[in-house]
Amino acid sequence: MTSHSLLANLDDEQAELILLMGRPLALGEFADARGWPVWDFVDRTYRGRHPGGSCVDVLASLPAIVVGGRTYGLWWRSNGLSGLGLQPDERVGLSIVGLHHLWPLLGDSTQRFNGAEVCLDIIRTAVDLEQELEQNADWTTVRKGQYDLRTQRFASRDGAPVELLGQTLRREFIPLASPTTNFNYVVEFGAGRLSPLRGVQTVEDYIAVAESLSQRLAPSGLLPRRSGYPLLWTISGSSSTVTIAGPPKDQRCY
Repeated sequence: MTSHSLLANLDDEQAELILLMGRPLALGEFADARGWPVWDFVDRTYRGRHPGGSCVDVLASLPAIVVGGRTYGLWWRSNGLSGLGLQPDERVGLSIVGLHHLWPLLGDSTQRFNGAEVCLDIIRTAVDLEQELEQNADWTTVRKGQYDLRTQRFASRDGAPVELLGQTLRREFIPLASPTTNFNYVVEFGAGRLSPLRGVQTVEDYIAVAESLSQRLAPSGLLPRRSGYPLLWTISGSSSTVTIAGPPKDQRCY
């Protein structure tokens, strides 16, 4: 079976960009207050290594698809639907698929952390909890729950990557996590919210769900883009400016 475009091998420049965005995980620095890198760090570091090179061009070359009018690929930005260019202080991070690409780039460091697999485990756990709710026989109430990342997934362990993974999970093609207190997140479940993700075990399964939703929710008259930069976004400008024309802010992913 042909691998999905989101899992295509990265070239050297793409891999370097993934490592720059994944720097906290590459270094094993999970401090909540630091979080994902700002765009200025990624852009200036790349330009410093490649004089005359364009970080934007490499960013634009990363594969992506459109799911329900929103773009899903290997990375996200904290002001994703602002309609503005990437700002120097804006955070950029890796999606679950981006984390999957990061993992083999980390080498044999003792600090290696498989963020993609941990995110998938969180999804599997929340899906199981949602299915347990369906056994409740009370027909008078809506059964919902929350899976707390800090206390339930990481048992309040110091140095756990709650902020990093919480930020990623809230920006998936189905927004999975919601912030609660400072540097903590919950995954809400119930009322079939996570039903599309039932049976997901691997990153390939996860991408198959995204592709299925992409096909089902494609705007009338448009075919979902399966490779290259997103159909509904455009990139232009210098090495430090990205202009993204995205969908309205109230457009849902699912």
